[in-house]
Amino acid sequence: MGIATPLHAISQEDICKNALTVYDDEPFNRFLTSISENSGIHSRYMSYEHLDNVMDLSLGERLNASFKIGTELACKAANNAVNDWGGKVADIDNVIVVTSTCLMSPSIDAHIIKNLGLRINTVSKCIGMTDAYANCKSFNHTVLLVCVDV
Repeated sequence: MGIATPLHAISQEDICKNALTVYDDEPFNRFLTSISENSGIHSRYMSYEHLDNVMDLSLGERLNASFKIGTELACKAANNAVNDWGGKVADIDNVIVVTSTCLMSPSIDAHIIKNLGLRINTVSKCIGMTDAYANCKSFNHTVLLVCVDV
């Protein structure tokens, strides 16, 4: 298994406080606070040091930054997974990336193939989160599966 996490941790409480500034709806805010407090999550990792930095960016800037950061994290996690596996990179014949936030072209799977030095004819697929199980359960190959979201 290979893991890569963004550099910056933010508390669940701070994320909730930030989210509460978006809505002026007391019943919804109580509901959101309840979910946050009962989630069991204490902190999350972010690619940005502060939430304010994200909110100042345009949608296009956020998408580009997410793809850049997601690609870096996915390649790092893929390298870590290969090292942990201990097999030969040349034996990998499929790369699957699962994401719901980093869908761009060329997709992350192409970057991973290049980063790992895999064969140009490596089968690859970038799929949305909801399709992951259906697309992966019947493989009879050496598959590198990478899940990335930022």
